[in-house]
Amino acid sequence: MFLKTPIANYIPYDNVLRAFWSSFPIDCVAIGGLYGILLFQKSKYLKYLLRNDLFYFSILFVVLLMIKGVHIPCLHYNSILDFSANDKNKISLENKIFNYLGNISYGLYIYHPIGIVLAIFISKSIDIYTNWLLYPLSLLLTVIIAGGVL
Repeated sequence: MFLKTPIANYIPYDNVLRAFWSSFPIDCVAIGGLYGILLFQKSKYLKYLLRNDLFYFSILFVVLLMIKGVHIPCLHYNSILDFSANDKNKISLENKIFNYLGNISYGLYIYHPIGIVLAIFISKSIDIYTNWLLYPLSLLLTVIIAGGVL
């Protein structure tokens, strides 16, 4: 995020740049890259990051904060690293469904707007306007399209 300084008043389209950078998750990309380097190099610092007690505490803490409506940026990154690299924790996301979704994840990203539009079209045609239909239907259609079924 840009800091407001006197020189910022002379930057053309300052408000557009602020809006863009505030919505761009570069911190996520940077942290993910850093964790990737640490894993690739089998860094000695991983023993401090891949601890089960830290993992379970961070999961519990993030869930409690979410329930309270509090969002602290970057707090969940240790949990993501632990989910992906720590074989000792008891919570695993490795299963056939998640592996399949991981394989088609780029298609999910690309085709999701089409799935949403089709879900809205179907919802309009049957005259049912509820999120209980739209969200699952758009997800289902996106998975079907991204998986190459259609």
